Amino acid sequence: MRRPAFDTLRDIRGGAVVEELDASLQALVQQVQTTMKGGSVVLKIEVKPLKSSGDAVVVRATVESKAPVLEDVGAVMFTSPEGNLSRSHYRQPDLPGLAAVPGGVPGSVQVDAMTVQAQQGAA
Repeated sequence: MRRPAFDTLRDIRGGAVVEELDASLQALVQQVQTTMKGGSVVLKIEVKPLKSSGDAVVVRATVESKAPVLEDVGAVMFTSPEGNLSRSHYRQPDLPGLAAVPGGVPGSVQVDAMTVQAQQGAA
């Protein structure tokens, strides 16, 4: 009678392989949900003959995870004549009365305590 492979996996390293596989899969699912990109978990099982015995083998199991990675899109920076970098252009003055809305929606600005939502495509 054939023994189920999962039962054999439970015997390798005292069940640590199954726990490692479980943890890797759970972490991968969370990373896929966060990044909206795919990944993989690979269970590799190696079987080699035991040199001193004709009917025994050495079984090694490894779990490898290839997690999705968020792409670093970089940041737009402006250069000054001195070679410094800044998020704002050195010749563009700050507009008085405008400030970023703390915790606000991107594209929103605050003008004298009134929040204005910028419309896409507006000129």
